[in-house]
Amino acid sequence: GEEKPPQPAAEKSVLAIRIDDIRIRDGLFRFDDNSGSKPATSSVDNIDIGVQSLYLATGDDQLNPFHLRAKMPGGGLLDLSGDYRADPLLVNGTVKASDIRLEKFADFVENRVPLKVGGGTLGLGMQVKLEQQAQDLQVTVQNGQLELLELALDDAATQPPLLRVKKISVNGVALDLVQQNVEV
Repeated sequence: GEEKPPQPAAEKSVLAIRIDDIRIRDGLFRFDDNSGSKPATSSVDNIDIGVQSLYLATGDDQLNPFHLRAKMPGGGLLDLSGDYRADPLLVNGTVKASDIRLEKFADFVENRVPLKVGGGTLGLGMQVKLEQQAQDLQVTVQNGQLELLELALDDAATQPPLLRVKKISVNGVALDLVQQNVEV
């Protein structure tokens, strides 16, 4: 009989999507937590997201830029920027937050721990890397900075106050989740 030539192995299917411009202006995100002793609600408004030349492809090494800015409840700002790849997952980013009003999130805290947040602002900044390696998600944080101003915490007894702090600053925070290592 006749021999048939060997058939090439079936190639893995590839999915690719390209979008030139995505914009969300004045977006709103609302979060409700009804699992605690009292309902807690927060919303983030004035969300402005812009991504240009978005390209997602399975098995592709190209990194894509992203930038997200949002005004937080009470007037603070959140800024996320960097680049990413979808498959395998890789995110290199910068996280910045300024003037986050902690009392706006007091109900969420009180639903988890018996503390009342009466005041304070949070500012932070850090470099974050997320990378999928085989079965593990590698998470690292570098150059972490955190600042709390005018922090006011109380427990069930309103007098005396539990904690009043003018300023707490933490600099040089580094985290490696896989190695279970934290440095300050």
